[in-house]
Amino acid sequence: MASSKVQFAASRAAKSSLGIFLTAVITVPFISVVHRIFGGFWEVNWRLAFAFAGILAGCFFLFFFISQLLEASRERERERSHRLAFPAAMWLRGLYLFTIVMGVAIMNGTYREGDSWWVVTLPAVFVLLGFFAWPRAIEINATEIRQRGPFLNLKKITLNEVESIYLDAGRGETAVFGRNGQRIVHSMMHVDGKRFIDQMESHTGKTVTLSELE
Repeated sequence: MASSKVQFAASRAAKSSLGIFLTAVITVPFISVVHRIFGGFWEVNWRLAFAFAGILAGCFFLFFFISQLLEASRERERERSHRLAFPAAMWLRGLYLFTIVMGVAIMNGTYREGDSWWVVTLPAVFVLLGFFAWPRAIEINATEIRQRGPFLNLKKITLNEVESIYLDAGRGETAVFGRNGQRIVHSMMHVDGKRFIDQMESHTGKTVTLSELE
């Protein structure tokens, strides 16, 4: 992998993790005020606070760094295979996967502890959130644009039946409308937004219209 890609990934990850670190540190004075109001003292363990902020920032750095490297690798793979696929951003897929795994792990733990059924099933919210909120990949081939739903239902629009393409710049969404009544939306959570627009204009001969989507 080119060193420039590694440096870019490290730079992006460092910026994100630095923001996490500063946010964690800034919350310390507020915690001190809470202690004063409810506990009657101002004392704050700064060493522990900075250690926690550092560990949290380090975890986020690793997460974003690995996500950026995987994103770059997948992008090169798509380019080599000439496959026009637009999945969710890698960091988002990692986040939703973590949510699903965490929900399953908590459910398993509470079940083994013999907790009541509602305690066991409550973490299913995390599983459902990760599964249904996960943006499904969009694919463009020689004849159609398609996207599978959460229940493997397939939405597709034949390229010669694309009626219009709208871009909501404020929300970062590009919507493709077909004569069959289907709508496929490339959101800001998907990769390669500009490439998606270029490919749709190239394959359909349509011009993207700026508009606010409902």
